[in-house]
Amino acid sequence: MFLFFFVTMSKDVRHYELVLAHSDVSFENFFRSWSFLFSKWPVEVIRFGYKGPYGFEPTVGAGGPGLMLVGLLLVPVLWAAPLAFMTAELSCMIPESGGHVLWVYRAFGPFWSFVNSCFAFACSILDNAMYPVLFVEYLSALLYEGKDIISYGWSVFIKIFLVFIVTVINILGINIVGVVSVILGILVLAPFITMCLIGLTHLNFDWMGLDDPDTALAPSPSLPTVIDWGKFLTLLLWNTSGFDAAGTCAAEVRNPGHSFPRALSISVMLMVGVYALPTIIGVSVLPDYRLWKEGTYIIVAKLIGGDILKGWMGFSAASSALGLLLTRLCTNSRIVYGMALVEQVPQVFSKLHSVYASPWAAILATSFCTLLMTGFNFYSLAEADMLFYAFSTVLKFSALVQLRFTEPDAFRPYRIPLSDYALGAAIILPIGSCIAMLAFSSERAHGIGLAGASCAVLLFTIKELYYQYGTQAEEAVQDRMSRVQQNLDSMQKRIDKVIEEEFTAPVRTLGGTLGDAIRQSPQQISQGLRVPVKSLSQGFSYPVKSLGIALRQAEKKISLSTRSA
Repeated sequence: MFLFFFVTMSKDVRHYELVLAHSDVSFENFFRSWSFLFSKWPVEVIRFGYKGPYGFEPTVGAGGPGLMLVGLLLVPVLWAAPLAFMTAELSCMIPESGGHVLWVYRAFGPFWSFVNSCFAFACSILDNAMYPVLFVEYLSALLYEGKDIISYGWSVFIKIFLVFIVTVINILGINIVGVVSVILGILVLAPFITMCLIGLTHLNFDWMGLDDPDTALAPSPSLPTVIDWGKFLTLLLWNTSGFDAAGTCAAEVRNPGHSFPRALSISVMLMVGVYALPTIIGVSVLPDYRLWKEGTYIIVAKLIGGDILKGWMGFSAASSALGLLLTRLCTNSRIVYGMALVEQVPQVFSKLHSVYASPWAAILATSFCTLLMTGFNFYSLAEADMLFYAFSTVLKFSALVQLRFTEPDAFRPYRIPLSDYALGAAIILPIGSCIAMLAFSSERAHGIGLAGASCAVLLFTIKELYYQYGTQAEEAVQDRMSRVQQNLDSMQKRIDKVIEEEFTAPVRTLGGTLGDAIRQSPQQISQGLRVPVKSLSQGFSYPVKSLGIALRQAEKKISLSTRSA
């Protein structure tokens, strides 16, 4: 995991070594340089680094250790890798804060983007609320070892305090979020590494029930006779999701065409190890799946390393929940910010802090809604969360394929190495995972999903009716279209900046033509890039001038000026 940190930051380290070498290297400058460096990581790709396997314990309880292991082997192919690759391509193509809110908007227009935004907002609020709940449950496991729980009054106070702390940190800007996340990552990983090293001596596979063929199929504490498929799939997919949240901070990541694909790919590979090794050691010590719930890792730590490791693991678990809440509030508040950019919520939520450049209004609104949801238990939040996440994920993958066909020549610093039709076939795997999870969800979850979808359609209808039949309908529509045009111009400028960063190269001053002096990149430059950006009903189009055409025009001007001279 530490290798992951160094790999993802290696390029920026080389860049900032040059900066520090030519500047006044005071302590303040050094701290600012490294704080800036941390801020340019895609925030979500360090999620699995500091999260550890916390929150994964109920998966064992729902399906047993054997099914858990099979699930971890299949998840990278069916779910996690497709999410990561989809995020990498679309974040590089549309490097704007707002993430999939803007992806779906650009692919399908305002209606489906608004529906996706409603799903994403509901999902983000429910997801945020899970971490204060987990914090309290881990604290209870540390103090009472599952025999008692923290009182209701103290539980409410702790949740409010946690949300307040992470809200302040987020308003201070993404720089401080990156620094605090790395510190929490070290605190979370250290006890798990220690537990795994000590626990290797306890490693066995008796929990698989394969030692005695005659009793392999007999009822066993490690082999459940009834599997709670709904809970198992929900928690398995929840623990291995979230890669798409990195796209919400794309505008704040330096050189996304380089950073996103590498960091997300490494994160997927490390994810399996982060979950599998501690859990396999845990079930070797505590094979009874019925005892596996939130906080079980703390009990396992005590069985392996005594009270010292137990206390360390409890502190680590609390740090994990705090770190997750910190970065999820960071990324999820950008969803509200992105909704404001495309006129789906009031413009006040697009306001940035005058000093820290953070979307403070969106952060405050997200924090307030998060507090309202912290009164529910962990699984109820997870089930509703993943229901809306599944709906939103189907739209994200559909947008990926749609943009491949509607904007085939759009500039993509990273492109999934599949043809358009092969990509359309490949997304069947993650969408199938969403459908399977929905099929096994409870009737309560289905009711919540139906109510949420109905509310999204109703809200969109009310919003459109207001613009068309309001007292100042014409002025409102013109103002909205004007702001959307400004936002699309901003998006296009960001794309132009990425083009410049990706293809900057030294220009020859002697010999050769100007076209030869620029290193050409993957066919796109020579063919001429055109990136149409679809807007609202009027269908704005914002072509990006072909670099090849621009170079030829420049050559002609140089040639004419030389002749006239």
